[in-house]
Amino acid sequence: MTVLTSPCVGICRLDESTGLCVGCARDRDEIGGWSTWTATRRRAVWARLASRRAASGLGHPVLDLSTADTERRLLDSLRARTGTWTIGTHGGLAEFSRVDDEPVACRDIAEGVVLETSRGALGVAVTTRLRAFAADPEAGPVTYALFHEKLPPHPPALVREIGPDRDSLDPDRRDALLFDLGLGRRQVAFMVRTGDARLIDRLRAAEGVSLMADAELRATLIEASPHRVVKSPLARIEVYQPIARGAGASPDGPHTHLLTDLLALGLDQDPALGLPETYFGVLTHYAQPA
Repeated sequence: MTVLTSPCVGICRLDESTGLCVGCARDRDEIGGWSTWTATRRRAVWARLASRRAASGLGHPVLDLSTADTERRLLDSLRARTGTWTIGTHGGLAEFSRVDDEPVACRDIAEGVVLETSRGALGVAVTTRLRAFAADPEAGPVTYALFHEKLPPHPPALVREIGPDRDSLDPDRRDALLFDLGLGRRQVAFMVRTGDARLIDRLRAAEGVSLMADAELRATLIEASPHRVVKSPLARIEVYQPIARGAGASPDGPHTHLLTDLLALGLDQDPALGLPETYFGVLTHYAQPA
């Protein structure tokens, strides 16, 4: 495979003690010569980066894939219908996976794929340039990410009504109302979808209020257990099955986590993913169960 991409992740600063870039782990000569070097010479640099990162603690594990190869890997992984897919932020996320041999419908859409089980659905439409990050590309996780300039600014961290969910992956739910719970994160919106009049009234009464400050609303949502819709600029996960009760409970198959103690830390994304601050994860695939 011809390597068409640079290891650069937009953090261009040399570490004085090692002489390596803290973003990509290349040295000064490798950075300066990259644009004129042959594919063979570039490939040799890529081959050195993993061990160099491990030894120095510098650099981020971006995969040596062109934009087209990144998209192909993503869509092929979706069509394989295996593993666990997540969208979210530190403290608020959705997971999509199948349970054992549970049937998973797969259909192609414009620029993407939709997977659906009786418990939830995952839809992906590739409309912008992605990069893939993974410390171990075979075992995962692989995080698909966007450069920060491609994302909108932080939205207000307040509950607000969106309107009918015209983009629902379930056509029968496109008249149900969406409410953004207002996590205030650039790369993800955590929403609920409902046609229940009493819950709609309660959510409308909470518009302009922070979910973090409204424990009563959080309890009402757990009790009502509406569909959860978690969306990034790349993908959307819809969770149909009820919200699990009890501390630490996680049901099999598609589910969500909304943990106020972690959200209160204000982190845009899970530090465990190891992404540079210049990139935001918009979909993560765990080849093995997460």
